[in-house]
Amino acid sequence: MVEDLSDMKMSGKFVDAPYPKLLADLFREKITGILRIFRQKNGPYKEIYYRSGIPVFICGTYVIEKECLGQLLKLSGKISDYDLDKSLETMLESHDMQGQVLLRMGVINSQMLTASLKWQIEIKLAEVFTWKLGEGYFEFYTIGTFHRPIEPIQVNIAGMVLKGIKRGFPFTAVQAQINPKLDMYVNKKSPPLFNPEDFKFQLPEQRLWENLIDGSLTGREIVDESKMDPQHAMQFFFALVCTDMVEFRERPLGATNEDKIISDLKDRLSLSEKGSHFDSLGIHWSSVGHKVKQGWEKIQREYGPESKMQKADVPEMVELSKKIYDMGKKAFEFLMDDKRRMEYRNGLFNETKIVLSAELLYQQAESQLLWKEDYNGALDNLEPAAELQPRNFIIQAAFATALIKRFYPNNPDRYREAEKILQRALTGGSNSDMVHFYAGHAYWGLKRTTQAKSEFETALRLNPANHDARKALRMLSKA
Repeated sequence: MVEDLSDMKMSGKFVDAPYPKLLADLFREKITGILRIFRQKNGPYKEIYYRSGIPVFICGTYVIEKECLGQLLKLSGKISDYDLDKSLETMLESHDMQGQVLLRMGVINSQMLTASLKWQIEIKLAEVFTWKLGEGYFEFYTIGTFHRPIEPIQVNIAGMVLKGIKRGFPFTAVQAQINPKLDMYVNKKSPPLFNPEDFKFQLPEQRLWENLIDGSLTGREIVDESKMDPQHAMQFFFALVCTDMVEFRERPLGATNEDKIISDLKDRLSLSEKGSHFDSLGIHWSSVGHKVKQGWEKIQREYGPESKMQKADVPEMVELSKKIYDMGKKAFEFLMDDKRRMEYRNGLFNETKIVLSAELLYQQAESQLLWKEDYNGALDNLEPAAELQPRNFIIQAAFATALIKRFYPNNPDRYREAEKILQRALTGGSNSDMVHFYAGHAYWGLKRTTQAKSEFETALRLNPANHDARKALRMLSKA
């Protein structure tokens, strides 16, 4: 059913409202509706469906063949040429969407469809970052409820903005926005629009964000001290500006802004006092041990005895910083005990929320692990998922596979740990085709091809419709 696009809320040009900033603005406003974007005025368009500020579906008349769902699945080896052609014929007859057609054909499952639709949205959104300066127009229409059935897909806006700016956004547009601000002082906004972890910072970006952006340095000074390539640093700044993570000031923070600092410190202390131990460390409640440690290291840098806050000339700043530091230390000592952390988390949240969070993390990791070979990203999602659901043997097997893919053969301790996790998953989930499927990939990663073949065959025996296992066997036989 066609949506009613009579209520236009806003329109404009990307040269005036940069595309990455528009994505972040829609996220901030949590708007539900349709964003229509044109490369050329009144030309073909992409139609992006938004639910509460998040893109959940894309269609339209601006079509690039390689972005079509069937083509993506074929290129990734998930379906054959025959499957693609057959699905297109069926679509013409039934007028159904291709994903639903492929599901009915039995060549993909619902998890694969969700992961591929998310991947498709990310690719279609990323393509717009490559448009030339001066190209791009947009219209946004507010809609209360969609008539079209929409899958519950979550796209990482922060990570997409940073990656898109670095990979394809016109650098002249970045310079036009950032150059006038380089001699101003840069400070983190409080509260930030996004969780910094959503950006998936590279190591130099992480260091710049954590160590240099504190209101005491200008943008130019930060670029110099960061040791980053100047273009990379300016792209990074532009992403932070577009996503409302930083603010620029005429004077250094602290020179004339004591009241603002004290107010921010009080807000931070109040969050620690009223929230959980996770809040005291400024980390997500699903965080695992190394994230707890990172949160504590940040508390030490920003509020510890050697921090600027505890060395300030203003007694109230020093006192507030000490309290934040003390609560962070208490939280760190408590949460670093794995058993205590899990029991504490289970007491904070109901089982349904924990299960759903683990499942969402697993779905995000699935394409990273099997399609994109982004093993670091997969581990960032699977490690907390595995801790949230220790009896979900599919998640445990996926976690073990990611560990092996990431650390074999260079880190024996980690991949031996993974082997133990895998054996527990195989024991507890012996009747699950997906456990054996992941075990096949794990043994393949360990160069144990005989065991890998056996696990893939077991997965197919348990579920003859497991096309991923069938494909893996074909690939293994050719290796």
